[in-house]
Amino acid sequence: QPFPISIHIRMSHSTKAEYALLIEFVHKHLDFHDAELLSILEMNGIKDFGFRPLPRDTTNQRTELRRPFQILTFSSNSIGRQFSVSDDDEHEKMEKGINLVSALSRCTLIRSVVELW
Repeated sequence: QPFPISIHIRMSHSTKAEYALLIEFVHKHLDFHDAELLSILEMNGIKDFGFRPLPRDTTNQRTELRRPFQILTFSSNSIGRQFSVSDDDEHEKMEKGINLVSALSRCTLIRSVVELW
């Protein structure tokens, strides 16, 4: 059975030039995390995004293994123009727009999504 997905996204009222999400993937199928995420974003018409490298632990000298996290970034003007981040399904149906929360919830390999401030 797939893991239940919990999506925790809150809008920030700051004037950041970037909107960032920390995505935690399940610890299975590591080679498919990025492919699934990219295909879901593409299927929903979300194109204005990027990936930020994860911070590295400089005190630990051993080689880091792949971690099940990804930082997904969007330009701040994408919100509202390209997609919404509302978790209100009725609002999405009325607006007929792309809802990022709904799109990411379709990823079976995502365990959780947290907005970075």
